[in-house]
Amino acid sequence: MYVSGWRTSWAGLATAVVVAALVAGPGVRAAAALEDGQQLLTGGNSGSGASTRFTAPGLGNLYGVDFPGTGLGEAAAQIRMTAGVVSKLRVSIVTEGTQDSGTVTAMVRLNGANTELTCSVGIAGGDCGSGGKSFAVLNGDQMAVRIVSTYNEGAWTFTYSLLYD
Repeated sequence: MYVSGWRTSWAGLATAVVVAALVAGPGVRAAAALEDGQQLLTGGNSGSGASTRFTAPGLGNLYGVDFPGTGLGEAAAQIRMTAGVVSKLRVSIVTEGTQDSGTVTAMVRLNGANTELTCSVGIAGGDCGSGGKSFAVLNGDQMAVRIVSTYNEGAWTFTYSLLYD
C-alpha cells in the first residue's frame, strides 16, 4: 500500500496513527458518534396490505410471523444488545395511496414483549414518534421491531430510527 508516496503495511499505518495520537497530546481525541455514548440505530423496508413483520436495526430483511419457520419470525429478527437505554423511536411511512382504511404501527420489542416505544401512522402515511419514552436494556437482551399493518390494500415503505445510549 502507498500513503503519501511511502510504501507501508497496515500494521505500519496503525502504528503511525497511534504515534501521531500520542504526539498530539491529551487534548486531541477520536471522533465519537452523537456525544460519545449515543448511537443512532436505523432500519426500514416495505410491505403490502395487512401483515405483521419483524425486523431489527441494521437488518435488511423482514420476517413474517411464520417465516423462516412456524412462530420463528421474531426470533430470526432479534439482535442481542449490550446494556444501555433505548429511546426516541421515530418512524416514517410512505404509502402508494390506494389504502382507504388502516394504520401501520411500529413497536420496539425486548425479549419478545412490547415496550413503550410505539407509534402509528394512518392511511395518508407520514411520521410518528414515541415522545420522551425509553427503556433499559441489559447485556444479552434481544431486541426486535414489530411492524403491524392493517391497511386494506396497497404497498407501503417505512424507515425508523432509535437512539441508543
